[in-house]
Amino acid sequence: KIIFLMITCLIFRTSYTIVAIPYSAMASRITYSSVERAEYSGARMFFAFLALVLVSMYLWPLVDYFTESTGSERYAFQYTGAIGGVVATLALWLCFFLTQEKPLPAKTVQSRHVWKGILQNIKSNKALRVLLIIILLNTAAGSTLGITLIFYFEANAEKFAEKEVLFTAIAIATLIAIPIWTYLIKIFGRKKIWIFASLAHGLVAAHIVMGPDIIIQGIPLHIVLLMGIGGAHAVIFWALIPDCVEFGQIESGFRSEAGIYGSVLIAQKMTGGLMGLLVGFILASLGISKNVNVTSAQAESISTFIAICPTVFILLSIIPIIVLPMNRKVHNQIIGQLQ
Repeated sequence: KIIFLMITCLIFRTSYTIVAIPYSAMASRITYSSVERAEYSGARMFFAFLALVLVSMYLWPLVDYFTESTGSERYAFQYTGAIGGVVATLALWLCFFLTQEKPLPAKTVQSRHVWKGILQNIKSNKALRVLLIIILLNTAAGSTLGITLIFYFEANAEKFAEKEVLFTAIAIATLIAIPIWTYLIKIFGRKKIWIFASLAHGLVAAHIVMGPDIIIQGIPLHIVLLMGIGGAHAVIFWALIPDCVEFGQIESGFRSEAGIYGSVLIAQKMTGGLMGLLVGFILASLGISKNVNVTSAQAESISTFIAICPTVFILLSIIPIIVLPMNRKVHNQIIGQLQ
């Protein structure tokens, strides 16, 4: 069963990645405006979290309905998953048929070799090298926070609402925060908002360590705030990547969306996997397992870990953001040269 599960997950993740790279890369073809790319990134994140809210609302009612109809919870989950797969596939088809890409700048030479393009971009594209560092730090922060949250909620089950309610609250908070962050990014720029959001994350983390938990109706506001602040990093993260395409094109003479987005996803997946392994070792060293009741001392350790570890990665990301050789003015100049 474990081998079958692993093979199934590998097939699913591979198929997902095959779709994710061209889908993400469309951001570099829809518009060449750095400001509009940030707006599109905000829209993308908004609808992503809207989908998460809808799934949270309708997943379990569908499972319950199919369980009653079939008499089997196993088939209920399979049917519910099939519906999700059909809806997602239809959405991707609509995206393919309805999205209009802008013509490439004149005299554009595209890289035809993906792996060569990845290595070529990393070598010649300074902005990409710095951005990969940002991605490593941001993914490390997100992974250590996201994975540990499940154990944090279980350790405080007596004080908190059900996990489904908690994750729905987090999704709604992020959904509300995304348009606000997108507007602020448009006004103040991506670097300033990244730094501001990172410092805000640090302040909330300091409160988790030193201050009392703020819980309303079983929902920990400090965790909701952390995830809402993370929305800023998500919008900026996906807005920076397409600008790297033109930066690399002007440096190397070749345009390689596949190379840029491929290297980004490789960095994301590798960091996420390694951080998952690290969190597992740390939790195991504390004697924490999903099959073992968590003591008050262990719960305190989890809380401290959530406050400190992701925050260290987030604050470190400020350094490469500052030195990133890319801003609106530079990108506009590059587009002018390419055209």
